[in-house]
Amino acid sequence: MKVLILTDGKAGHQNQTIALAKSMGLEYDLVPVHFKNKLAKLIAPVFDWLHISSGCLFTCGRIPSPASEYSFVAGTGSGTFYPVKVIAARMPLESRIIFYPRLYRTGSFSRIYVPYHDNPPSKPNIERIHGAFVYVSQQMKDQAVEEFKKRNSNCADHAFALVVGGPSKYATMDYGWMRQNLDQFFRDMSAWKEQHPGSSCAAWVTTSRRTPSEIEELVKQYPWDFCQISSQDTYNPIPAFAVLADKVYVTAESISMVSEIRCAATGQVCLLDNLKPGGHKLRRFIDSLS
Repeated sequence: MKVLILTDGKAGHQNQTIALAKSMGLEYDLVPVHFKNKLAKLIAPVFDWLHISSGCLFTCGRIPSPASEYSFVAGTGSGTFYPVKVIAARMPLESRIIFYPRLYRTGSFSRIYVPYHDNPPSKPNIERIHGAFVYVSQQMKDQAVEEFKKRNSNCADHAFALVVGGPSKYATMDYGWMRQNLDQFFRDMSAWKEQHPGSSCAAWVTTSRRTPSEIEELVKQYPWDFCQISSQDTYNPIPAFAVLADKVYVTAESISMVSEIRCAATGQVCLLDNLKPGGHKLRRFIDSLS
């Protein structure tokens, strides 16, 4: 059996739905769906409350297999909620979504996976999850390590790694704060070396697409053995960092990034708290990890 995944094209959404399928041992087909315009997306919840199930509001790619080959229809994010419900009803199959569909009738979805930090209500079809769905197979780990070793000639026995994100609705990326954490990173590594004489230890870093240019310039001032600047190269070393590093430091503003590292890490994970004050969902997520 397979999962019919309806995707809005956003990698962060699509990857979570794929992880859901793989966590259940199921193959999947990816089919793109898009609302025809902004008005159609606004009308969709109204149609849902009026019990109107219509494909006139969105476009859908070709579904490659007959309904009998699918276990259920799934999607992540508001761009997929209505299409999942409509197409699942047509086939007919279960409808499963990730994230709470606040504008839609929740009772007509077969299963809704919602992170704890979103404070979902208690309903029979709602399953609470920690963080984001992440699936990392041993093959994926091996491939990530192999690719990293091709790019990194440093042969140290151990490594400390740093993953730098950027500002968001719930987080800041202050220059002075980042400098303090960079200095602390190298102090921690020096202390580790003193405790492990004779062992070599490398310093690795990667920025992300959200990292401000002034922070990237600051990062480049430090003596890294491997330095990945996202604005210059889109290669993603995070999976390899998680597998290979003794200690991974990561800024706290991305639920998906933190979830990925915590799921795959073989060493210690240290969160660098750059979150804004308040009881927002990022704070609830980080607090739930302690």
